[in-house]
Amino acid sequence: MKAESLSHWIAIGANLGVIAGIVFLAFEIQQNNEMLEAQVRSQRTDNRLRPSELLANNPHLVQALHEGSAGKALTGEQMDSLNAFYNYTN
Repeated sequence: MKAESLSHWIAIGANLGVIAGIVFLAFEIQQNNEMLEAQVRSQRTDNRLRPSELLANNPHLVQALHEGSAGKALTGEQMDSLNAFYNYTN
């Protein structure tokens, strides 16, 4: 009878351990999902800011953009720069 009682308590302990493991796993999955969502938001922000950064760091690109918008003739280098910029941002 004592062995049955001990076996019963061991089974209860094992079951509680399994339940605790499942709860811990659910918590970890929730944290992982939150982290992935934060990474996606960060990547979207970076993607939106990158064109502005390119323009801020490249005065030749800004000049080509202004001249092209004004209808002026562009050099081959300016056309290449604008094409690369538009391909990168789209």
